[in-house]
Amino acid sequence: MGPKKQTQQSGKSGQKFQFPPSVAGLDSAKANLYKPQFESVVPGQIFTVSKFLTADQCRDLIAAITQGLPLETTPLVKSKFYAARVNDRASISDVQGADLFYQYFRQLLEFQSQQEMVDGWIVDEMTRSEAFNPNLRFYRYTKGQYFGKHYDESVGCGQGRATKWTVLIYLSDQGLKGGETIFYNDAAKGPDKQIATRPVQGMALFHKHGDDCLLHEAAAVAAGEKWVFRTDVVYDIYK
Repeated sequence: MGPKKQTQQSGKSGQKFQFPPSVAGLDSAKANLYKPQFESVVPGQIFTVSKFLTADQCRDLIAAITQGLPLETTPLVKSKFYAARVNDRASISDVQGADLFYQYFRQLLEFQSQQEMVDGWIVDEMTRSEAFNPNLRFYRYTKGQYFGKHYDESVGCGQGRATKWTVLIYLSDQGLKGGETIFYNDAAKGPDKQIATRPVQGMALFHKHGDDCLLHEAAAVAAGEKWVFRTDVVYDIYK
């Protein structure tokens, strides 16, 4: 078989975006299946996968974003209906790109579950999934930028499918201060009522959204830049 074609999609400006070769080869990176580690943070609600991407893949992806997509700054809107938010972002619709990451994730989940390295609830929840949302979003938070307390909504993806989990892949952490993703769990007691996840380069954070979403926020960045790649886990709503 010949080399796979790299996915190439247009952003809002019509510019072409291409995943770098190091990322486009994710599904064949079998040597990396030992390195990522699943960790249950709140059973049924939050888990992380450390080293989901390598440092080189993160850097290459940031370079591809900055070269291929125009970042637009979200205006700060103060309203009781919307969380205050200010950050730079871009988005693309890319079915092939979403499938690339999803197939890699499923391969990783299957391999690690066979080694009994993944909590059962994560395996049960994720093996019922269908895909990653092709609406791929890229966020950059610079000093002073943040996303106030909010809930992530479930969105329909057509053909009887809808999203149930948010996926945040942190692409940077060097020189970064602040920028934690903070969850507020009213059902917990003591220190577990507030859970702060520090951005670590290459780590993927999965948290349930829609009706089961925990209130959460992206704390303000005090120094450095926080880059995030966002998608969602899609399910067949009739299953």
